[in-house]
Amino acid sequence: MGTISQEKVNQAHMECYRRMFNEAEPSANINKIVKSGEGKKPSFFMGYYLHQDRQYEIIDEVLKKLKIPNHSINSLKSGIILGSCPSGNKESTIKFREEMNNALSTENEQ
Repeated sequence: MGTISQEKVNQAHMECYRRMFNEAEPSANINKIVKSGEGKKPSFFMGYYLHQDRQYEIIDEVLKKLKIPNHSINSLKSGIILGSCPSGNKESTIKFREEMNNALSTENEQ
């Protein structure tokens, strides 16, 4: 069993995130999130929703497409899910977005 290269790991993560955020509510471009610095904000991903089942489908599709070896699949899946995936809980996303909007409104009033 060989190890998977860090380049392949990064490719899998970015392709999963690209597809997930593209399908999320609201839709977003992961490259723009990274470039703008939004991705560095704590819990930024909570502002986006994608059903958890669809997240797992995307991960499975990407790992299959990239021909990730079976011995690496579980750790890669865990890393992707525990990373910066969109929220899989719509109510949490709505609450998070409301809190962020309220915080911005308060900032603008001061």
